[in-house]
Amino acid sequence: MKEQRMKRLRIGLDVDGVLADFITPYYELARKHNPGVVFDDSTWHQGLTKEMESPIWDDIRKTGDFWLSLKPLPGANILTFSQYDHTLIFVTNRIPTESPKSVERQTAEWLQNYFGIEFPTVIVAGHWYDKKDMYELLRLDGYIDDKPETIERMYKKTNTYAYDQPWNRSVVGAKRVKTVNEYIETLENSVGEEIAKG
Repeated sequence: MKEQRMKRLRIGLDVDGVLADFITPYYELARKHNPGVVFDDSTWHQGLTKEMESPIWDDIRKTGDFWLSLKPLPGANILTFSQYDHTLIFVTNRIPTESPKSVERQTAEWLQNYFGIEFPTVIVAGHWYDKKDMYELLRLDGYIDDKPETIERMYKKTNTYAYDQPWNRSVVGAKRVKTVNEYIETLENSVGEEIAKG
């Protein structure tokens, strides 16, 4: 019997908090501008008003290649191989920095550096709220994000997974994964089951 080929999936991924460790430098800047504030991982901006956050984002804007400086989170090495089997689309909501390199280019270079992705497709959303519309326009088979507001808005009507973080556990009912490897393997298995059912 001829083995059925795996469907080529259109896999959507958020970047910060899913692939890149944004929270560590964010906390460092938050403590610099707001000494004495105690942080609670149940929400990464707990205790910070918009006025308190403003100088943090100003510092990020002034740090030329800030998005290239982030460290990767563990458990995403599958991306190196998945780029050949599937279409990977990285949807992020990053701000521009004072660099000749755009957010898209910094993000693409970062993906090349850490995961060996040859030609990353990076899309910068104007606002986190736009991601649901992008999911539909891009015809994604799945999406993963860590932001609770994004997950809440998307998971009931799209195949959106929560990248399990302390700050998004208030969203009850969303499908959760601990790593990007688990996310992609789960998508592949679910499609494999559909193909087997015929």
